[in-house]
Amino acid sequence: MENVNTFDSLLFLGCARMTLKEAVPGDEAFAQFVLNEASDYEIMHAIIREDFPEVPHNAEDEAVLFEELQEVVDENYQYLSEHMDNDALASLIEIGPISDQGVSSSYSFLEEAVVIHRLNEDIVSNITNRIKDLDAKIRATANPTLKNKLRLQIRKLRRDLIDAKKKIPSAKDIQKAGLKARVAIAKGVHKASQKGAEIGLKATEKTMKGLKVIGDKTGASGIAKKLGAPGKMAGVEGGIGVLALAALLAYGAYRTYKRFFSKAATACKGKSGSEKTACMNKFKVTALNAQIKDLQAGSSACAKTKNPAKCKAVVAKKVAKLKAKVAKYS
Repeated sequence: MENVNTFDSLLFLGCARMTLKEAVPGDEAFAQFVLNEASDYEIMHAIIREDFPEVPHNAEDEAVLFEELQEVVDENYQYLSEHMDNDALASLIEIGPISDQGVSSSYSFLEEAVVIHRLNEDIVSNITNRIKDLDAKIRATANPTLKNKLRLQIRKLRRDLIDAKKKIPSAKDIQKAGLKARVAIAKGVHKASQKGAEIGLKATEKTMKGLKVIGDKTGASGIAKKLGAPGKMAGVEGGIGVLALAALLAYGAYRTYKRFFSKAATACKGKSGSEKTACMNKFKVTALNAQIKDLQAGSSACAKTKNPAKCKAVVAKKVAKLKAKVAKYS
């Protein structure tokens, strides 16, 4: 797929992983697998076709899955536009495969990428807004000396803007970091197993080893069966898939959060210590409440899914977690 927006694709895949974790009952090992070990292909297959593939990687079919996501959006565009932010809906056009075979957008890496990208994106946004403000001042004044001073400031800001944009992670950077994250996760699992064995929890080590063997052979499909998770995750034909819609709503709501929280960088600039923490938390609570409101409004779209009750339950879980975060930062 051409014109893939790496960061928005990462955001959607992260929302898809969390949706799958919340929608499919299973033990902690399965949850960790979905968040940190499953390939993007396995995640997209589960979200769009609502079952796990028999193999962990298939680049051609992964591209097809993103095309199927676009078809879902196109066929239900008018309906989705009533329940999703227009910018979020428009951004779905640029979502696509972001990794080579063997590299996964693990959730732990996504969290790190979001922080890095958000910081750089905020810098770009702030510089862009300052340029717009200066442009407005130039148009508003008739003083030629002031105009020249403002133009010089804009010229400098445009150089800063070019430098800031260079720092936003590229697709290649993300792939490298994703591979590094997977290696770190694998080492962490191994250490956890060793520690478990040392304190007598041999069953945990055995389970992890068993899942690794199954995963190497059959991917997420075999692990799902081992843990008793349903192979098919949708009940009836017709309508939008429960997991696809839940992931789309989660993605749209997160972008709403991001839009509200982006104001914190400017508002809290110059503060430090507890004062800055309080300032950031204030904006975080506002952004989280906007995200909750977005999800709650969007949950009415569940009426058009294959299983409205299940869809609403998945969205309700997301809302409950966000409300817990609001309580934490309030």
